[in-house]
Amino acid sequence: MKIDKIKTLEVLQKNFSSFIDYVNNDIEAVSIEDFNSNETILIIIDMVNGFVREGVLSSPYVDKIAKDLSEFAKKCDNLNIPIIAYADTHEENCIEFNVFPVHCVKGSYESELIDELKEIKSIVKVEKNSTNSFLAQNPLEKIKRNIKNILVTGCVTDICVRDFSKTMRKYLDENNINANVYAFENLIETYHIEGVHDRQLEHLLALYDMKNSGINLVKTR
Repeated sequence: MKIDKIKTLEVLQKNFSSFIDYVNNDIEAVSIEDFNSNETILIIIDMVNGFVREGVLSSPYVDKIAKDLSEFAKKCDNLNIPIIAYADTHEENCIEFNVFPVHCVKGSYESELIDELKEIKSIVKVEKNSTNSFLAQNPLEKIKRNIKNILVTGCVTDICVRDFSKTMRKYLDENNINANVYAFENLIETYHIEGVHDRQLEHLLALYDMKNSGINLVKTR
């Protein structure tokens, strides 16, 4: 298919102008108390040192959500909401290193959860070897409850967060499971590399994709 550049840019400008307004002003604000704690699970994706604190893929933008995300996780813990923290953990000969630089090697500081999350003893850490956490462990098989609300936080928006969220949503659809996936816009982030990966654009495109895939976009109140 040959793309009509002028027409497509006009559509993009119209659609994304409205969507930017929605993200900035109209995403629903929720409290953890709005969810039934017996039917809720918190998912934390890749809040490990290698993406937050140091290493070739670490980002100061991801670091900025660490405090609020950790406080949100502690509120979940106080309500006995189960928490799964997926952690990028690779062998030295990992195939993914053909695409991304070496990061989060098993046993290294980079592959460890950030200290703020280590304080929460109830967290179940699940190591993963790809950008899609769901492939490492289906959280509904790990937590034996009647889960209705899957709350997603972490990094990065346009890779691991989107991969998990969309796969989780499609799994629910495929198996006729009446549950919802919520992506917390203010508790997910991505990185910025000038001229290569524009943080705001990639975050926005991923949010747009997730919303159109049936994922609920929310933010903390």
